[in-house]
Amino acid sequence: MKYKRNIVFLLSMCILLSGCGTMSETTSNVITDSSDNNFETASVMQEDDSPVIEASVPEVQEDNAVPEVSENEETEITVPEEPVWKWTIEPTFDYDYAGIICKGHTSFDFFTADYLDYNTVWYSNLCVYGKGELFGITDYEGNILTPPEYREIRVGVGEKCILEDANYQCRDISRDGTLSPLVSGEYYQEVTNGWPFICWSKEEHRLVGMNDGEEYSDRIKPLTAYPVQEATKHDNGNYIWYETDWQNGKYALVTNNELITDFIYEDAGRLHEGIIPVKKDGKWGYVDQNGNTVIDFAYDDAWERNRSMLIYDENGHYTDWTAFDATDGTVVLCQNGQYALYSVDGEPIIPFGELEEISPLYQGKAWAKSGGLWGVIEVSPDKIQMSEISDIPVSEGLTEEQLYNQAQNMGTVAAFTCADFDGNNRKEAFFILIKDQDVIDSVCFIDSSGNITFMPEGYNGLSYYQSNNGYYEEYQGKGFFYCDYGAYGSGWSTMLYSVKDNIPYQLDIAPELQGFYHEGDRFYTTINEFSAGYHESYEFDLVYDSTSQQFRFQ
Repeated sequence: MKYKRNIVFLLSMCILLSGCGTMSETTSNVITDSSDNNFETASVMQEDDSPVIEASVPEVQEDNAVPEVSENEETEITVPEEPVWKWTIEPTFDYDYAGIICKGHTSFDFFTADYLDYNTVWYSNLCVYGKGELFGITDYEGNILTPPEYREIRVGVGEKCILEDANYQCRDISRDGTLSPLVSGEYYQEVTNGWPFICWSKEEHRLVGMNDGEEYSDRIKPLTAYPVQEATKHDNGNYIWYETDWQNGKYALVTNNELITDFIYEDAGRLHEGIIPVKKDGKWGYVDQNGNTVIDFAYDDAWERNRSMLIYDENGHYTDWTAFDATDGTVVLCQNGQYALYSVDGEPIIPFGELEEISPLYQGKAWAKSGGLWGVIEVSPDKIQMSEISDIPVSEGLTEEQLYNQAQNMGTVAAFTCADFDGNNRKEAFFILIKDQDVIDSVCFIDSSGNITFMPEGYNGLSYYQSNNGYYEEYQGKGFFYCDYGAYGSGWSTMLYSVKDNIPYQLDIAPELQGFYHEGDRFYTTINEFSAGYHESYEFDLVYDSTSQQFRFQ
């Protein structure tokens, strides 16, 4: 039932009012009107029939009753707006810098897209942080993967992140944080001798590709919004070369190997996310692949590319300030010392003044600086468009011809042997660098991405022996490179190498081998004896252990 407590309420008020009658008198003069479904009106009358007070009081409904809602009445629900960005790691790190790593040449194959996309941001979960003149590796979770003990951190062939210490010892770190052993810097040769470059021939009105004084223009694939400088052609009658003013020369953009702009830019970055940074009249802006301005020329240098490299010239530290390339559909801009995050369409996401410094996004996250300290921010997904994660290449790798051409860049090549040594469906190669016709200078390995490893030395100027049967044997799906060497005496030795998990190694038994022979399922070597006053050769069988991937004497 419904309780008429409004009547009691009004009666109580009457008692408090001066001039009211007794309860019995007042009660007899109460009039109610229940024409409204939700309210009842009560009028308390005086003796002369004039009302003392009239009030509308909400009707008390039964327990669990649902209030009636008019069909025309709409209920509006307010949802709190998600912030544009938030801290995932509060700014607590006292670094000089934290953020993106500069990418160098990631391929040995000149004039390809991978090779030409250099001096740009490396889109990776690994980040560099710096303290003073030393650098270390962190990630977007704030994990310290290496202490700050390296003088240089760079990304080279095969997208290997290479760490070099003050003693020129190097190692690389994989994207999961695994560190390779520390080795001599010569194991990480990223570029070959000479400086391959692409320029625009002023006299011939065409793209020219040069490397070590040789022209490779026919190898240039169609380029999209790629910056080139103008070059002057020289011909002394013996050879031709092209020369650019690389320090002060201006850039134009090439699309499909045709100029789409004049030589009007003082500097330029790389085309990412549909835009490319270019500098004009001392200010950076962004244009699309057709040269149309997308973000006005109003911004300053934002990034010191060599921030993760301690590079000195005769005048001190060498700096190379530039603009950031785009990631995740966004670009970081700098103006008057302040940083902002904009979309590639030129719309502000994080305006200037909110953060002291910002590094480019990786999967929506970025290192940022506030209050003099670094932390990690995350930008709302509806404000960005995440880039594809370009993981370490898993393609078939370089072809045999490409591997051989790369080997030839190292010097005079002998015994070049290309095969899938470790059964990963990629070709690698061993080869010998020689001098003075057949004297061994070094033995090298080149992996499927073009990385060259110098194998441990110890041949002491001995000569390699040519073989009509080649330098390769295979057993249980595994390949072996072997080559006889010596001083052309009565005896000789045999080098023996293979590959395990893309890492080359010399087999332990190699120093004891005189020949490496394979007949059916049998492997054997020979040993010379001179005890009878003349040379006698004895065969010794070899047994292969698939676990250790080593041969041993039976």
